[in-house]
Amino acid sequence: PDMCGGCLKSSDIEGSSKLMALGACSHWFCEHCWKSRLLRQTNKENASQEGVVFCVEEGCNNIVDSMTLLSLLNVKKIRSIFECKVRELVSALEPKTIYCPNESCRQIFSMLGNSPRTAEMAIPIVCRCSRQFCSMCFKSPHWPALCNHITRY
Repeated sequence: PDMCGGCLKSSDIEGSSKLMALGACSHWFCEHCWKSRLLRQTNKENASQEGVVFCVEEGCNNIVDSMTLLSLLNVKKIRSIFECKVRELVSALEPKTIYCPNESCRQIFSMLGNSPRTAEMAIPIVCRCSRQFCSMCFKSPHWPALCNHITRY
């Protein structure tokens, strides 16, 4: 391949515009197109795949491997992708899982108890990061008031 599938620039011999592809699908893009499309795909507004990153070719369902991500994205972005994968896995294993709303913390809490009443209770939580929040609406604790009642006051 001698042309990027995104910007249609030619690959040069000196390597300033190298082309890259996943082995599974061989969709060739320059490093700039890979980075910009991966960043767009992994933005919170677009992240419907819950931590899964796909080839940047439109409609391709091949998953981008960890080493490719490491070569293209910064560590902070990769960390957020993997945290999203962990949250999805934990939520699948334990549906009564909630996370601290503090973006820099994201401590995991498992709500114990099988009664429907427990699932509907707004329980005040104090996280290890000192954040206090309601287990239902994630706002400041307001027990015994219901979540939908606190907006009235």
